Amino acid sequence: MNIPQSYETIVFDEGRTYGFHMFVVPWRSVPPTFSNKSIELLSKDIKLTDPIDISPAYLPHALTALVPEGDPLPNVESFNELRVAFGAAGRRPEFKFAQQVAFARIVPFESSPLTAEALASILVSGVAGAGAVGIGAKLGIVAFGATTGPALLLAAAGGIVVVTLASSAGTEIGKGIAAKVQEWMGIARQ
Repeated sequence: MNIPQSYETIVFDEGRTYGFHMFVVPWRSVPPTFSNKSIELLSKDIKLTDPIDISPAYLPHALTALVPEGDPLPNVESFNELRVAFGAAGRRPEFKFAQQVAFARIVPFESSPLTAEALASILVSGVAGAGAVGIGAKLGIVAFGATTGPALLLAAAGGIVVVTLASSAGTEIGKGIAAKVQEWMGIARQ
């Protein structure tokens, strides 16, 4: 019997100033008619605007771009702001934490059995195991309700991962991504 499930994890920097909310959906948890969706179709499905292709080596840059600059922290709401943040990521203080998140084994991911994996490893394993599933990573802006913000989408051989700012968890973005995960899994919303 296959029991559909998803995983969520939130990680914060040491000072608990900023963090990342990760939604993980194993391919075994989505209906067979859905499991052949490419990264392009998935990014359109969550309305990821002007997505930027991300290679495993640039995952820390993409994660850093999710974190807005300034005090108080404004939200990255436009494609131009996101592209600038991506380009300047390596010079920002958040980059070191983003490297840890990209390369440390902290993401709950099914590979048999459930283990903690690194985002970069998940993406690289997708490249190595690519078959019918369109793999890759995209960075862009999502909008749910009246709220917009950046998101990182990964599709790999084992499943789908969506990363947003941890501060998005209770907002329209977090609720929208959570609802989309349930939709991907074929779960009717209550």
